[in-house]
Amino acid sequence: MRSSFIDSPECAESWNSILRSKKQSTSHSNKGGTVAASASAGAHTPVNLRATGSDRAMVTSNENKGTIRSGQQISMTQNSPPMAVVSKLTREALLAKTGTAPPEFAGTSLDQVVSDAGVHHEDLHQPEVKKTDSRGFLAESWNDLVDWRGGWNPAPASWENDRAMLSATFMPSYIQTWTREIPQLSSMVDTSAQEYSTGRCSVSLTKFMDPVEQPDAFPDVAGSSNIYKQRNQTAELEAKIKIRKVAKAQRYAIQTSAALERNLQLIANEALPPNPNTPSMAVYLRPAVSKDVSGITDIMNHYILNSIISEDQNEVGVDDIFALLSDTMEESLPFIVAIRGHLSKARTNPAEIVVGFAYAEGFFGLRNTTGDSSRFTAVLRFYVHPEHTRKGIGRCLLDRILQCTSRMHGGKDGYDWSNPQNDPVYHNQGGTGPRRFHQLLIERRIETKNDPDHAWMKKWLRSSFFFDQVALFRSTARTSPNSVPARWLDVVLFQYEAASELEFEPFV
Repeated sequence: MRSSFIDSPECAESWNSILRSKKQSTSHSNKGGTVAASASAGAHTPVNLRATGSDRAMVTSNENKGTIRSGQQISMTQNSPPMAVVSKLTREALLAKTGTAPPEFAGTSLDQVVSDAGVHHEDLHQPEVKKTDSRGFLAESWNDLVDWRGGWNPAPASWENDRAMLSATFMPSYIQTWTREIPQLSSMVDTSAQEYSTGRCSVSLTKFMDPVEQPDAFPDVAGSSNIYKQRNQTAELEAKIKIRKVAKAQRYAIQTSAALERNLQLIANEALPPNPNTPSMAVYLRPAVSKDVSGITDIMNHYILNSIISEDQNEVGVDDIFALLSDTMEESLPFIVAIRGHLSKARTNPAEIVVGFAYAEGFFGLRNTTGDSSRFTAVLRFYVHPEHTRKGIGRCLLDRILQCTSRMHGGKDGYDWSNPQNDPVYHNQGGTGPRRFHQLLIERRIETKNDPDHAWMKKWLRSSFFFDQVALFRSTARTSPNSVPARWLDVVLFQYEAASELEFEPFV
């Protein structure tokens, strides 16, 4: 809008009248502003005209005719610094024409810069201010200051300072200019017409369309898939049918829930099938303690004196078993005992009878430590009281000690287990126990020919616990010298992988 005003003849005529009144032979200076004009014939002096806002018009002063031609542009060629120009614009004229104040006065009260005498500026030698576009960005070239039609962009807005000085007097002319530029409709739809109010005729842009006649619709009874429904269907009938369907679904849901509850109750009342690994006599397992040493000693001495399966050939004492128990505790190795009776009565049965035991034994170096090359390997040993063999007690002992040492073993259970002290050594080896094992071994001495127990022992260890026979050492042991005659014995080695080798870090 402001660009149109500057380019208009009214703007040029206004400034012509100002310059004709200010034409002089010499340049006169004013502290608030300066108008420079040359009186010499044919001379043209550049004049810097600061229009309202950021609108710009470079004009030329002509002495002969005393006129300013709108839209002419000249260059600033004088050596002197740019000077502010006094425009003979009163407050009312400034607001009436532009509706705002010039941008160089932004931040200053209007009363300080505009009066009835005109616009004043105190700095005669004001440094050049780089022009900005309407969004307040610095303009890098003249292309940033014009719009797509080649006219000037609006002045940079200083909303906080210009808001109080804004006048709406320019709006009528602005709206008139805007309405002249938009296309005008040749005619409008008459909204008061009956066709519009009744909705009989559709509107097509600016005129009514002819009403569309809708033919009467009749149901196709002959081609219907449900003639009864088509002839008799009503909203009331459909509502009753829906209510009946919902009631039927609710009754079905109640019946189904009741049947499910009965089935669950029957399953809960059914007796669980017996665990095939349950021993044939009442026993429970727990970690060994010092009061079990006597019973362990009796069982061990029986096999030393009456069998070939033990490495020892001389009776052991209570102190020997106590030292063995202490060593396993110190090395975080499991030592388990099987106690006769039920676990529920253990607190009222102070005289617990040991009917079997099992323990893990590590490999020791010269310094009697287990932190050497075989630190992830253990030898399992288990014994059952001779009066209670072949009753499943040995299977329970081996199952529990494998649960304490192997992450790959699935417990068979079938017996009661108690860990009163919650000792982590006896937790299932999920990577949280103090000791981890890679390989587990079972060592057994057999007769060199026709051993009565080797065949079934080999089959049982393989089928129940996945122990494989990996070695047979010929004539590597000998019976006690008390036996007549003494004979050579073979040693069989069974092996079980407790954890994959990939589960161990390289620096442990």
